[in-house]
Amino acid sequence: MFTWTYYLTVFTAAIGASTQFYSFGIVNPVQTIIMNWVNVTYTERLGTTLNLTQLNLIWSFTVSSIAIGAMFGGLTTRRLKRPIFGYWQRNATEETRSGPVPMYLMEITPNKYRGAAGTVHQVAVAFGDWFSLFMGLPIAFGTEEYWPLAFAFPGLLALILCIVLPFCPESPKFNLMKGGEYAKIADADVRRLLENSDDSREFCQDIRMEIPVDAEELRDSSYAEFVTNHSLRRAMIAAVVVMVAQQFTGCTAVFAYSTDVFINAKLSLDMARYSTLGIGIGLLPLRLHVAVPHRPRWKKRPLAVPTYQLPSVPHRPLHLHLPPERHEH
Repeated sequence: MFTWTYYLTVFTAAIGASTQFYSFGIVNPVQTIIMNWVNVTYTERLGTTLNLTQLNLIWSFTVSSIAIGAMFGGLTTRRLKRPIFGYWQRNATEETRSGPVPMYLMEITPNKYRGAAGTVHQVAVAFGDWFSLFMGLPIAFGTEEYWPLAFAFPGLLALILCIVLPFCPESPKFNLMKGGEYAKIADADVRRLLENSDDSREFCQDIRMEIPVDAEELRDSSYAEFVTNHSLRRAMIAAVVVMVAQQFTGCTAVFAYSTDVFINAKLSLDMARYSTLGIGIGLLPLRLHVAVPHRPRWKKRPLAVPTYQLPSVPHRPLHLHLPPERHEH
C-alpha cells in the first residue's frame, strides 16, 4: 500500500526526533566526569576550586536548563558560558520535535493507520532514551576524552534530516489548505506516498473533508481566546495541569540523578552507571510492549490517570530512605 518514499520519510522523521529526550539521559552516566571538568575549568580560569555545594548547584542548574532553555535559550547568547549555553540551545529545540514530528507523520498517513504512525515517533523516542544512557557509558563515549562527542551525537541525526527531508513530500493537508497550485502538488505528493490510485483518491478526499473545520478554527481563534473562550480555556488548563503533573512523576530526577543515587548507595561508579542503564533497559520493553501498543486503542484519560498514579508507589520508599543516606554524607 505504501511506497518506499513513505517509509523513508517516516524513518527519517522518527529517527531524527528520537533524541527528543537525549539530553535527559546523556547527562546521567557522565555526571561525575562533567562535574570534575567544571571544577578543573573553574580552577584554571579563576584560581579557586568549587566546593561540593557549589558543584551541585551548577549541576542542578545544568540539568534543569532543559526547561529554561526551551523558553529563553535563544535570548541570552552573550551572557552565558559556552557549555551551559550549548545545553540551553539544544533543549530550546525540544518542543519543535515533540509536536510537529508526530503531526507530520499522521498528516502523510491515511486515517486508519494514523494511530500506528503516531506511535512510531514514541517508539523512536523510547529507543533514544535508552541509547542516551548507553552513549554515556565508558565502553562507548562516557570518558574524560570523548564525552563531548556523546553530547554532539544528535547533530549527526540533525544532519541526516537536513539532507533527506528536502526530498520528502510536504504534508498534503498543509498544501491543500494553501490552495491554488499547491493543491496539485498535494495530489502529486499523495501519489508518491501511496501505491494504489484508489487509496490516493480516497486519502485526498478525506483530507479535503477535514480542511474546512480546521480553517474555521484557525480563522476565528486567537491567543486571547485561550483566556476568554470557555472551551479553549478549559483545554488550556487541562494541558497545563497535565504538564505540571508530569514534572512530579520523578522522570527528571531519575534521568538526571539516578547515577548519583546509586553511588550514595555504596555502588562503585561503573556499577552505578550500568545500574542506570538497567533502568533504561527496563523502561524500554514497558514502553514498547505496554504503553505504545495500547495508546491508539485506549482512551486518553483512562491511560493517563494510572500513568500519573503509579510513580507514587516507588516515591514512598525513596522518600523514606534517601534523606538518611544524604544525611550521612
